[in-house]
Amino acid sequence: MRQETNTIDFAQDSAGDAVTHAVNIPSANVRGVEATIDGEFDGAHSGGLRSLRAGWTVLDATNDLSAKAVPRYTLLRPKQQLTANITYALMTNWLKLDLGAVYKLRQTGDGYTLVNARLSHSFPLESTSTLTLSVEGTNLTNIIYEELPGVPTPRRWMFVTATVEM
Repeated sequence: MRQETNTIDFAQDSAGDAVTHAVNIPSANVRGVEATIDGEFDGAHSGGLRSLRAGWTVLDATNDLSAKAVPRYTLLRPKQQLTANITYALMTNWLKLDLGAVYKLRQTGDGYTLVNARLSHSFPLESTSTLTLSVEGTNLTNIIYEELPGVPTPRRWMFVTATVEM
């Protein structure tokens, strides 16, 4: 269970005011439930499946908009959010595939789904070091969405990384 009151947010004195400042909004309420389930597998009896994770969040966020301050972010919390992640080993553990999806339905406005993926391989270096090379893509469905009003987020994004753990 989740319950919040007395939210601190950036707010405007009126809807036409361009300047925002931090204020306590005592009339903001958030109530909801968050649940997550996950499992890890050794691959012996699950094929290449290594891990599975799913989460669901349901929130009801309200503000008393009759107050003088106009909050900027408090109603941006998702009304519902569903997440799913899976890790799968390919080619006898030579490659690892991570897939993830997030569906968000805002308190106001439309919902959207993000799909991300990473393909990686780790090379042992010296006795305690590992080099991991990966190719990753985020927002693979290339949707247009905003986490904050007026601030566009990146569309499809692809990159290659090299990480050394010592």
